[in-house]
Amino acid sequence: MPPQGQMRLDERALHEAARDIFTSLGSLNDLGAELSNTVANVYYRFHVMSQNMANPGEALAVKPSKDMPSNFGNLTLAMGTAINDYKYIAEIIRSLREARAQNPSIGDFLVTHALDEFKYYIKNAHQKSPIRRSIERRFCKVSEIAGLYDRMPQVRGAIRG
Repeated sequence: MPPQGQMRLDERALHEAARDIFTSLGSLNDLGAELSNTVANVYYRFHVMSQNMANPGEALAVKPSKDMPSNFGNLTLAMGTAINDYKYIAEIIRSLREARAQNPSIGDFLVTHALDEFKYYIKNAHQKSPIRRSIERRFCKVSEIAGLYDRMPQVRGAIRG
């Protein structure tokens, strides 16, 4: 489950996320706008959380609950999601790019699958057909900052300078 609520943009975390993306994956333009933005959000969530460990719940926009155990559970889930997504998405993107180079149709299938895993958070997406996932997508709440990747190339120029 993705972090809930609306995140405010942290320029330092955006800078670090952009540096991390362009160092590890290069440009994401080949992935399409939707997946590029999802990857940017994954990296941003990780960096905003890691730079705000004094209050990671606020950094990840986790809404407070009525009781302490629920607060702890929600925070743990949001932090675990941010860490796991960050840990695995680079390898997924590399594999997707390799597959696409060999067979563009498989690459396109993997783009959709990556979105189902990292944007829509469809539970057990790997066990479901593309048709089933397309139906579920309509009912998923997406928690992303729109246009985030589009802001990163501007930061990329500042990193090189």
